[in-house]
Amino acid sequence: MNNHLSSDIPIVGCLLAAAVLVSADPVDDERGPSPLCSDVRERACGNGIVVQVGYGGGIQTSKAGRIRAERLGVRTFVRSVAFGQGLFVAVGGSYIDVPGAILTSRDGVNWVRRNAANRMNLHQVACGGGIFVAAGDSGTILISTNGVMWLAQPSGTSASLTGVAYGNALFVAGGECGSILTSTTGFNWISGCMETPVYVGRIYFYDGHFLFGNSDAEFASADGHVWRRRELQGQSIENNSVEKTFAVGFGGQ
Repeated sequence: MNNHLSSDIPIVGCLLAAAVLVSADPVDDERGPSPLCSDVRERACGNGIVVQVGYGGGIQTSKAGRIRAERLGVRTFVRSVAFGQGLFVAVGGSYIDVPGAILTSRDGVNWVRRNAANRMNLHQVACGGGIFVAAGDSGTILISTNGVMWLAQPSGTSASLTGVAYGNALFVAGGECGSILTSTTGFNWISGCMETPVYVGRIYFYDGHFLFGNSDAEFASADGHVWRRRELQGQSIENNSVEKTFAVGFGGQ
């Protein structure tokens, strides 16, 4: 299962960094989580549990209607969470405290810090085809078959990679200067660049398409190669938009 994107949330929403300071002793929060776009950056669901990465409040878990905020003894930033193979994997890293953080949990409550293979900060994690893939600074791609042991893979770029998602039997990663990478296995990556050097932030897979966006435009692709750009004009996305289609130039770096 890949990262969850609610169907009623615009692509341009929720592009926030989740600052999570984690320490011992969970704290119950009977009020429940804030709405997704106001306080939750990303969520993952599995085993009847929902794990949310929050912008300012930490990691929250929800099971059987009970909400609790988890604090786990690592001083870092958590930016993304995914679920696969019965395991939640959260990634992040701080530029001041603990860098390159990977945390895993089977119940969303008890978390274990894993060796991240390098000290590069990580921005997003995805799971598909039996593989976890995490993307991060300086072209970092980390992969794992079990969420516990991680290996660095050559990405073909030195650009910071801020997004990765899985869908249509394909991983798509992206980041600075319009960098786009694709892989069918997670091991071998083809690097390319968009015609327009846009910043590729968080990537999601929804309804057969890879999606990312900012305040000016939305981007969508079924294969990571040909992207549709819809420029946003004004407040109404439906009535005030201009669509353009263009290809990513692949050929390695």
